[in-house]
Amino acid sequence: MSVLIANNASSPIAAPVTTGSTTVTVQLGNGVKFPALASPDFFFGTLISALNPAVFEIVMVTAHAGDVFTVTRAQDGTTAQAFSIGDTFALLPTRATENAIRNVTSLPTSTGSANAHVVTNTVPINAADEGVVQEFIPGFTNTGTTVTLDIDGTGAFPLAAFDAPVWPGMLVMGVVARVAFDGANYQLQNPQVDYLSLPTSGGSANAQTVVNPVNPIKAFNRGLQQKFVPGFTNTAATTFSPDGLAPAPILYRGAALVGGELQVGVPAYLTADNSDWNLENSSLVVPGFTGEAQVFTASGTFTPTHTDNYLIIAKGGGAGGGSGGGSTSPGGNSVGGSDGQGGSGGDFGMTIVSLVAGTPYPVVIGAGALGAPAAGAGTDGNSGSAGGDTTFNGVTIAGGGDAGVGGLASVTVNGKGLTGSNGGGDGGGQGGAGQNSANSPGNPGFNATGPGGGGGGGGGAPTAGTSEAGGAGGNGADGILVIIRV
Repeated sequence: MSVLIANNASSPIAAPVTTGSTTVTVQLGNGVKFPALASPDFFFGTLISALNPAVFEIVMVTAHAGDVFTVTRAQDGTTAQAFSIGDTFALLPTRATENAIRNVTSLPTSTGSANAHVVTNTVPINAADEGVVQEFIPGFTNTGTTVTLDIDGTGAFPLAAFDAPVWPGMLVMGVVARVAFDGANYQLQNPQVDYLSLPTSGGSANAQTVVNPVNPIKAFNRGLQQKFVPGFTNTAATTFSPDGLAPAPILYRGAALVGGELQVGVPAYLTADNSDWNLENSSLVVPGFTGEAQVFTASGTFTPTHTDNYLIIAKGGGAGGGSGGGSTSPGGNSVGGSDGQGGSGGDFGMTIVSLVAGTPYPVVIGAGALGAPAAGAGTDGNSGSAGGDTTFNGVTIAGGGDAGVGGLASVTVNGKGLTGSNGGGDGGGQGGAGQNSANSPGNPGFNATGPGGGGGGGGGAPTAGTSEAGGAGGNGADGILVIIRV
């Protein structure tokens, strides 16, 4: 069984993929770009949305016939998604492929003893040169702090972690170990024992410290790793000091912390570069903010955590519906009013802007307009109000909807009052029904329900026969704005 790869294998898909689909079809003739499969060989492919590249799914391809691939869905921590014709199917580097290559090539298992490991490769190394990297499966869990490793008979050299002797349990039987030779020692790059009892930080929320009780860190070095349990939730830019070393800033994706990235009781993983600690697993918790996107349904301020490009998607406020016209009964004749017009939905807008980390940017959500009040008996209906604009940093991203126009008075003879038209946009309000009996005012329109939804439906006009008021227009809904870091 082998995992296969290919160069630049990519194609638009030619048929929709539902969340339950087990096949992917690419455009005619593009199947040859991908590896030919013979059971039990396989490869990992990635489905990517053309409209939103952040929506993707990794699948395992187990069979390939022409332009049709048989797949196992939701691989490598992704979930099954729906994809449309024109979305991309590609063979890209994935963690699943890397892991499969490691497994398929059968890493050697160490022999020797718990504290003197011996590794024999199928293709041996010739010398223990500086920079040599080796992965192997320990045949034993180490029990001491003086541990050696001999690869292909090139010499038994000490095993170290972070330039210090390993301590018991850093090699775990059956768990892949990765080492790199520095000229004198094999440095263990993925020690396992630190998962068993992580230190809890002291200090303060924004100046956190830890003490590693068994194997303290003696010097700040590039590539140094530290895992710990925060004793505080940070509230601003934060420094970190392990084992009495000088405090150094903690960065996340190249920027200083802003607060909330470290959460009490949630393990944090740091890697050192030349001067800073880099947080590998931000736990930022802000209402409506996932670390990559923020949704505004009310006006506020957006402060980006990174200097980068951000996608802004918005809808303006929905307009108010117009009211129905009133009816009269001149000389006993039946004269009914006409329908009120529903307000239109807020405009849709989208743009990409460059933002600076730590800078507050104002967000104004377009307000949904109120529907027009009911018209008096025998009078024309009132017009609604226009919806408000949704803006970001003072720039209009999506305009508000246009106001619904009121109905005219006394236009239908011996007939039922007319029903108001529906509001526009997603979640637009339904028009109020016209009346068909005497002494009955028109029904009001319904309010819009969806964010940025069209103004409420126009009020239904009353029936002829008596002088009655037209129904009121419904209200429009407030707009919405979404910010996504791209």
